[in-house]
Amino acid sequence: MNTKFAIALLLLSAAFTSGQTKKSETWAEPDGFLGVPFNAGQAEARSKLDLKCDGEGTCTYDLRLMDLPLKLFFNFDDRDKLGRVFANFRSSSFEIVRGVFVQRYGKPTQVSTQTVTTALGDRIEIETCGWIGEKVSIALTKYFPREGETVREGIFMVFLNDYLEERIRRATEKL
Repeated sequence: MNTKFAIALLLLSAAFTSGQTKKSETWAEPDGFLGVPFNAGQAEARSKLDLKCDGEGTCTYDLRLMDLPLKLFFNFDDRDKLGRVFANFRSSSFEIVRGVFVQRYGKPTQVSTQTVTTALGDRIEIETCGWIGEKVSIALTKYFPREGETVREGIFMVFLNDYLEERIRRATEKL
């Protein structure tokens, strides 16, 4: 994953968790993803899912969500503990993904909408939903622009807040 993309992921996640200190009572905070507990090591994760790992802390898993194919990325920290799961999806499938998250976790604790103009001059409305928990949070956005690419994809991330805070600290040290 390139550095700019990684920093953008961190900033998206941080936008939802900054200043949040108390647990929301309106959603079901997860303790893992697809049966893999957060803080599990790669060996435990691989015993539960057919993951393909790169040896550098990232494993992938192909999932079909209704008719939507997803490639999930499981990120492990330096101590081999699962800290984040994320996936990109077609922006046209945002309502499907949001519906699954709402059904599973309840209504988002935060929702924001922003209108932006793309490099091609198109105006798009970016909806972002966040579920903020004491230990785990979720960020979901309809459009996730990447440098030099047409905006066609959304992204979701389910992550341990501590994992994210460490990644933000490291990214800001590099700036």
